[in-house]
Amino acid sequence: MSMKRRRPGDHGSITIEVRVMLSRLIAALFALSAIQASSTAYAEGRLRLVEQFGTVYLPLHVMRDQKLIEKHGQQAGLDITVEWAKLSGGAAINDALLSGAVDIGAAGAGPVLVLWDRTKGSADVKIIAALGEQPNYLITSNPNSRH
Repeated sequence: MSMKRRRPGDHGSITIEVRVMLSRLIAALFALSAIQASSTAYAEGRLRLVEQFGTVYLPLHVMRDQKLIEKHGQQAGLDITVEWAKLSGGAAINDALLSGAVDIGAAGAGPVLVLWDRTKGSADVKIIAALGEQPNYLITSNPNSRH
């Protein structure tokens, strides 16, 4: 499958890469909620997500703003209420996950791997990867800068 890459300065609609990332993330969220629903009892139809600040969380902003989880849940015959929160830092997100305050947390690789390692055999935290799988561009007004 070929994908059109977005170039700096191209302000068109959402690129195919972003759409692919969003669809993968939505599928992973549904899979995770199904796994979690079978092991822990939460209020039916409620999914609590927490994210951090930064551009790497853009797919989550799009999912929230366009209500994609609710939309795809309805298509699957599920009535899902999504609650969003923001925390600053992976340690705070780990604490929120372990306390049961949230169902899914978006954090960097370091805090996620620490949480996964320290809960093996007990909470057995699952990981959704590749949220930050996005192209990075150097945008500068300095003509001498090279990428």
